[in-house]
Amino acid sequence: MTKFIRLAVLIPFLCLAACEKKVTQDNFKRITVGMTINEVQAILGKGEKLVQEGSGIESYGVGSTSKGNKDQDVWLFKEDSNEITITVKAGKVIDMNHNM
Repeated sequence: MTKFIRLAVLIPFLCLAACEKKVTQDNFKRITVGMTINEVQAILGKGEKLVQEGSGIESYGVGSTSKGNKDQDVWLFKEDSNEITITVKAGKVIDMNHNM
């Protein structure tokens, strides 16, 4: 019975931690050039790797990749209306932008 009570008390705290916003101005400031995408995801949560087609991914509002830059990946991290885009080349962050 005491295990049940401990679990009942612990669950709300775990939910609060899991519901914490990650795509924030403060977390954007923690991202630095040279980080790996795994380090970025540890801060911002799971992102979405955008697919580059044709002349780039300008439809997403990200202008840092141009035609022929197949060695770059752009990741989108989004919560509510907050968006952070991270450009990665050779496994390291080379550029980041936000819309908050």
